[in-house]
Amino acid sequence: MSPIRIRFDHETAYTRDWLADNEVEAQRVLATFKAKDVTPRCECNDKLPPMYIAHRTRYYLARNPGTGTLHSPECPSFEMEKEDSGRITYESDVIKPKNDGTLSLKILAPLAHKIVDRSPKEANDIDAMVPPRPKSPTAKPEAMSLTGLLALMWEEAELNRWHPGFHKRRIWAVARTRLLDVAQRLNTKRINVADVLYIPEHFNESQKDAIDSRRKEAFKRIMTKTSTITKYMMVIGGIRKISVQEKSVAITLRHQSESVKYWGSQHVLKKLNNGPAVEILNDLHEPRLVYTLMIVSRDIDEVLHIQDIGFLITDIHMIPTYFEQDRLMTEKLVMEGHKFIKTMRYDGSRDSVFPDYLLVDNPNAILPMAIFRTFASETAIEQRHQTKERWKEKYGKYWIWDMEKQGESVPDLPTPPATRTNNV
Repeated sequence: MSPIRIRFDHETAYTRDWLADNEVEAQRVLATFKAKDVTPRCECNDKLPPMYIAHRTRYYLARNPGTGTLHSPECPSFEMEKEDSGRITYESDVIKPKNDGTLSLKILAPLAHKIVDRSPKEANDIDAMVPPRPKSPTAKPEAMSLTGLLALMWEEAELNRWHPGFHKRRIWAVARTRLLDVAQRLNTKRINVADVLYIPEHFNESQKDAIDSRRKEAFKRIMTKTSTITKYMMVIGGIRKISVQEKSVAITLRHQSESVKYWGSQHVLKKLNNGPAVEILNDLHEPRLVYTLMIVSRDIDEVLHIQDIGFLITDIHMIPTYFEQDRLMTEKLVMEGHKFIKTMRYDGSRDSVFPDYLLVDNPNAILPMAIFRTFASETAIEQRHQTKERWKEKYGKYWIWDMEKQGESVPDLPTPPATRTNNV
């Protein structure tokens, strides 16, 4: 595949790789064409989907609202249809695209603590006395958890995509830059996520004092307190270590000094114990990584407290792996030189049925790939049947690893194209 170019005008075009790898020069280019009110075009296919240049703290390229499916599946701006993604598990207004290219989100976690009037309600305040109507157990979530938000940011940062040319580029510094750019496009509860987000820098021993100074300044800027409100901070990072005590837990992050600890209480412990994070981190031979998104507060003694937490398990390439079969499948796809998109499950249940992968070796013939695990419920089996019919109608074909019929070893995968280039 040839490098994808962004066309700014008749005479000027840059590859996406160049814009990503040359940050200072790219910011200058984007600022110049932003001032000219230029509408860039993506040359990923003959449709030349329109893009736009946005700016908050940095300039960045974004696809126009509703144009994600117009891009080539190999293009970073390609967006799979909602019905093939974990986004379908939410009500329609949980992730709401705006005309300016930003996303308005509903999340469960608070971003601040407000001091409110707790005086008793008046007896005639009937509305306050009426209990809320119970929700149906099958109703879609009306807001996303922090696990869902981390999945969204991972997907928007294109970290769930893989091409053989990514081997040397899938590093923390690149992931951090992409996540920070994504944060500028996300708004929740009238707050821009970039304003409350901290992501540790790539650690460098020779610059540790300067890095720690910038961290402290960010903490001070974000976690402010007044007489009526205490503001919290979002933190994204890879977990280095979890120290579980009787009634609390201490989390330290990679790319950050071990002296910086985030403390959680019983509800954080419960979330940890409900997933594989502790087991993975305690196994020295475990190849998977654990990333977290935390809502953090700071007390007068500078102790950092976790208010809420979400997790994402990935392989060494930062590709999400929700199950052990995902890890095996991803490993084989990478080793055989395939190009693919890993579907994000968000807050979907284990039985939610949508492609586990989209294989994009041939951008003109997307192949949905799914892993059907054992011991499925009757509802899940019926969903699988309906989904396969839809895939056949939409894509023409599909690939299934049915573990009950084919066993626990990954079946043979489609043969990738014989010739490749590593310039993506």
